[in-house]
Amino acid sequence: AMPTRSRSDEEVYRRSRYKPKSIEDTPFYFKDKGDKQFKQKDLKGAVDSYSEALKRDTCFLAALTNRAAAYLRLHDYKRSVEDCTLALNMLQSTPASNTTGERFKYGMMKIHARRSAARAWGGEYKEALHDIQMAIGYAGDEEKEALVRDMEMLKEI
Repeated sequence: AMPTRSRSDEEVYRRSRYKPKSIEDTPFYFKDKGDKQFKQKDLKGAVDSYSEALKRDTCFLAALTNRAAAYLRLHDYKRSVEDCTLALNMLQSTPASNTTGERFKYGMMKIHARRSAARAWGGEYKEALHDIQMAIGYAGDEEKEALVRDMEMLKEI
């Protein structure tokens, strides 16, 4: 029999040393708090909340990508790129059987597009162009048109 590629999330969470003491001590609580702060444009507060969520669950992809978005809005392009790169590495380590799904493709598209924006704003145009091309490769029909426009703008720089 083939060995399984990864344990279920529940098993990983159960074996983890982190045990929340209350609902306010869970990664989900801090991610939701960060989402509310982001919507209220409290971007520094959102970064702190997403960081707290990641302290409790280092593989919490949504908290990581949302923190990258907050860093992007704060003009901290280097940290946004770092979070996007980490998120892409996490997604790329997904078992092969899960990489054909729409959710995987959408995640790859969104993170590459966000990293492209951070790199472009940070002056890394060649790298930004590569990321936007990768995003286009993963994009569905709805997203492709806007991404192609962004790519054309990058080519003109």
